[in-house]
Amino acid sequence: MHDETNTLKERNDAKRLENEARRLQQGYVRRFLLPAVTVTLAFVVCVYSLRYFCIEGTVFDTTKAPVDRDVFYDAQRSYYDGNLDLAESQAAKILAKVPAHAHGNQLMARIALARGDRKTAIGY
Repeated sequence: MHDETNTLKERNDAKRLENEARRLQQGYVRRFLLPAVTVTLAFVVCVYSLRYFCIEGTVFDTTKAPVDRDVFYDAQRSYYDGNLDLAESQAAKILAKVPAHAHGNQLMARIALARGDRKTAIGY
């Protein structure tokens, strides 16, 4: 029985040393770097997939939200198209955020002049 225990212990020690030698042979790249890169790449793919398949085009998608500059150009385009009501509402959004917006004030003055309201135009 005592010999069996020693043999079992020797086999366990030999197996442990084999595993240690195998780990050392694998090296830094296969043991640490490759799994880290794989996990990072999988995370990036999952996040992109979530954004692309679940968020894009929904209420939570803010990637294509208009910025103030876009709103100004939309207002200017509406003015040139003759849609003064839409142009005025868009320019009012700009002036609500930035009251000293020079181009927004100028556009509001042009809209007021197009409607024949000179007093309001001078105010802008």
